[in-house]
Amino acid sequence: MRKTNTKLVLGTAQFGGRYGIFSRQMVNDIQFKKIIAYSKKNKIKELDTARNYGNCEARLKKNKNIDSFNITTKIFFPKKSNRKPEDYVRFQINRIIKNLNLTKIYCVLIHNPGHFAKKSKYFYALKKLKQEGLIKNIGFSVYETNYLKSIIKKYDFDVVQLPYSIIDRRFEETGCLKILKKKGIKIYARSVFLQGLLLLSYDKIPKKFKRKKRSYAWRSWRNWLKINELSASDVCLNFVNSNKHIDKIVVGVHNLKHLKKIINFERKKIRYPIFFPLKNNKILNPLNWNTL
Repeated sequence: MRKTNTKLVLGTAQFGGRYGIFSRQMVNDIQFKKIIAYSKKNKIKELDTARNYGNCEARLKKNKNIDSFNITTKIFFPKKSNRKPEDYVRFQINRIIKNLNLTKIYCVLIHNPGHFAKKSKYFYALKKLKQEGLIKNIGFSVYETNYLKSIIKKYDFDVVQLPYSIIDRRFEETGCLKILKKKGIKIYARSVFLQGLLLLSYDKIPKKFKRKKRSYAWRSWRNWLKINELSASDVCLNFVNSNKHIDKIVVGVHNLKHLKKIINFERKKIRYPIFFPLKNNKILNPLNWNTL
């Protein structure tokens, strides 16, 4: 019997350009077609994309298998616009629907929650389109716990996408995951490999991540994997997959081989190392990596 992978969501940032500081090039056409076809075959039901992922929308539209997937997309909303919020939101949604040849969008996530500290007309414009049936779910994509705590109090939404990994447990430690589940909000975990940083051998990790006391954690991580004869990818996926609060796991890949390894990861009980999680927000949030 084929394993079910309905918990996995295929991230598409690599389809529209270089993604992350470790990526040299975007996925080529041959690998792109193979990845989409293999995802469909292995029961991955959802694709995660965004308006700012280069030509990703155009590539997805041309693929014959696109109709097999639910589409989650992310949108940046401006603080100010010449258009009324409702007109701006309707234009963006209609453009996505046209670009991807859809009848409706499965989920729309707000990409810059910092602009939503006060009750926003953009959010309520999205709610109206949901009521009209153009959107099934709406929510937020967050990087920091303080933003999430703020928007939970102000808005009624369906989905939140947040970073969660063996190294980054901020949203768990602050109780955010439990709060979300009590409210019936679905949790999508991303950055489970921290943009690939957790998969690199020690010598390939950029020096700025190993300055001062930072090198201890990375050396310990690689040594622990070696001693226990474990795959970094398997450990990262097992850790996130074992959390009962996580509904979906968003993963990005650069080729078919990488996707196969993720889909077929070995599910097992693991006694995780004590040197993780890290507390350094400059490492945990990729938006801060240029300040390291």
